[in-house]
Amino acid sequence: MFRRKPHGHSVGNNEELCALADLAEGEKGVVVKAIGGFGLVRRLAEMGLTPGTEVKLVKK
Repeated sequence: MFRRKPHGHSVGNNEELCALADLAEGEKGVVVKAIGGFGLVRRLAEMGLTPGTEVKLVKK
């Protein structure tokens, strides 16, 4: 799950959570939690996708 990050604004606690697939190309978000089986969550962590990490969707 991700929290959308508006341009030039910090992420607030009351903003809506969304899935990575819901981000638009070029949109930024912050990882809040990973949902899935142990193997998936571990693999995402190995790639650096841990809570608090800022991400930008480059291309769908």
